[in-house]
Amino acid sequence: MDAIERAAVRAEGLDPEDPAVVAAIDLVRWELSMYIERAFE
Repeated sequence: MDAIERAAVRAEGLDPEDPAVVAAIDLVRWELSMYIERAFE
């Protein structure tokens, strides 16, 4: 996560260093990548 992403997470009231937050963001990124792959098949 870069500085801009950390600032956005903090603006939402979350801790960007919290492992649960990091895992949730990783899950969303993975889900979006699956959607994008299927959309362009």
